[in-house]
Amino acid sequence: MPTRGDFCRFYFESSVEQKKGQLHHKLLMALSLYAKPPLPEILYAVTGVENSLDAADGLAKLQQLSLVNYRQGRYRMLPLTREYALSEMASNSEFENYARNRWVNWYLDFARQYGNKDWREWQNYQHLEQEWDNLIEVIEWCIASKRYNNVCKFWNYVKCYTYSLAYRQNRLSSWDAALLWLEWLSEAAISRQDLITAAEAIGSRAWKLTLIGQQSHLALANDLFTQAWELHQHLTLDMQVDLAIHIGVWHIQKQQFAQATHWLNQARNLLDNSDNSQIDSYIAIRLSLHILYYQGEIYYKTDNYNESKILFKQIFKQAQLIGWRRASLLAKDFLADIAIKQGKFKQAQNYLTEVLQVAENNQDKCSGAYTKRSLARLERKLGNFNTAQRWINEAIIDFETLGMKTEVLEAKALLQVINT
Repeated sequence: MPTRGDFCRFYFESSVEQKKGQLHHKLLMALSLYAKPPLPEILYAVTGVENSLDAADGLAKLQQLSLVNYRQGRYRMLPLTREYALSEMASNSEFENYARNRWVNWYLDFARQYGNKDWREWQNYQHLEQEWDNLIEVIEWCIASKRYNNVCKFWNYVKCYTYSLAYRQNRLSSWDAALLWLEWLSEAAISRQDLITAAEAIGSRAWKLTLIGQQSHLALANDLFTQAWELHQHLTLDMQVDLAIHIGVWHIQKQQFAQATHWLNQARNLLDNSDNSQIDSYIAIRLSLHILYYQGEIYYKTDNYNESKILFKQIFKQAQLIGWRRASLLAKDFLADIAIKQGKFKQAQNYLTEVLQVAENNQDKCSGAYTKRSLARLERKLGNFNTAQRWINEAIIDFETLGMKTEVLEAKALLQVINT
């Protein structure tokens, strides 16, 4: 007796057999490229259709055959239909080469237009977010097809968005794809002796693992940072400074503050010995504030609150002057924590209320979670234990959502203190 799969294949093949070479056959094959249903104009561009009325007519025929359906402005096909359509396209190599090249080029243009942004500042990534599943599909196809230059371009365009995911989503899962891309890109760059790309990709992978912060990730990050630093002279000077800072942060994560200070000083020396032709003045200011930020964190974590306060006030003021909103927020969050340590509870309350509002307005769940943890500390100091419990429980939920396991453990430890 024929299986359901056999029947579906028979139906599919009988439906398309007489349509091969026609526009709606091409549309069907092109539609199979997409992990997430595309907008019509994207599908038209990849198929190479110039007349949108002809394309709409072709898609209507596919709907009549129940091969696609139209919902919420996008054309969709069932997974089994997509499997058959991909197989059909594989047997039409000339059209597949044509469609895939247009598919890759369309998404390169799209990623360049809506990505390639400053990942250390809040950005609007609405367009990339809507097409992210399809971008993953095209990047991974380029990797499987060893299209090195395409992968390099895609990474440069979308790396900003991958970092933004850590502010809003579970970084353990949302960074899986990016970490694999960087691993492939590192190896491919080394094999091609493209050492600047190799150093950048290895360093980026190490930085992501450092931000995840678990011991297994930190161990791998340490090895990768060693490899990246061996290649650091191939990087531009601003990238060298960035790499030294990130290595310093790795040591902060390990509570190795003397080594962290060494690397931050290394970054400072590189920056101070540069000239105007090597680093743009705006980038130089940002790198300088980045160094000060982690120096301030070291002071805070070693109970040197007055020195920490001086640095974070300086960071806040300069970040405000250059319009670096996220840096000014993070500096104010630390100033609030210092105010709590120094018993200036009203000042801390004012800071934290503002910081939480700004973080929520920018959908920065990560900054919001840290702020809620600080609010729990404040309310505990004030003797408001029920309010402190509410804030720390909200922080725990946010940290768990973001996959920040170290912070989850720290927050749960604080909850136990509040409850005793």
